Amino acid sequence: MPPVPSARCLFGLGEAENSIYLIGGKELKEGEQTLDTVLCYDRPSFKWGESDPLPYEVYGHAVVSHENLVYVIGGKGSDKKCLNRLCVYNPKKFEWKDLAPMRTARSLFGATLHDGKIYIAAGVTDTGLTNTMEVYDIKANKWEDFSEFPQERSSLSLVSMDSTLYAIGGFATVENESGELVPTELNDIWR
Repeated sequence: MPPVPSARCLFGLGEAENSIYLIGGKELKEGEQTLDTVLCYDRPSFKWGESDPLPYEVYGHAVVSHENLVYVIGGKGSDKKCLNRLCVYNPKKFEWKDLAPMRTARSLFGATLHDGKIYIAAGVTDTGLTNTMEVYDIKANKWEDFSEFPQERSSLSLVSMDSTLYAIGGFATVENESGELVPTELNDIWR
């Protein structure tokens, strides 16, 4: 497979219409530019191209694909502030559309599709780590609160399997043996 045309980090990845979409992120060269660009890998032709850009620059966001639509959730804008924005890309219409915003602006959180809804867990807000969770009902275009995650943390991975949600790893602030609070990588699994 050909390499991605431009190196970037903290991007989102989705799929629709037999293509892979690499969305937003940061370029580490020339001052860590926050991106609105969307690269598209067309699987049948084995080629990368550019798709319609996001209507805003974002990094540290989540991307979920459902029924050939690509949902971009939260993240941080070029001003380094957390976003509560949710938008969807329809590759058949070549358009981005804003949907109902999350209740809590956040970045670096877990996200997955579960029972036809998008679940969001933990992450970073403008005031620090959070353990809150939200659920987006795609059909109703509405967010609802969900049970809190047992610990405030960022970079949590969330997956749905066999009608169960699993949350894995991430970073949390944990008290060490001398009583100091230190950022700690975690390898635990919750369901």
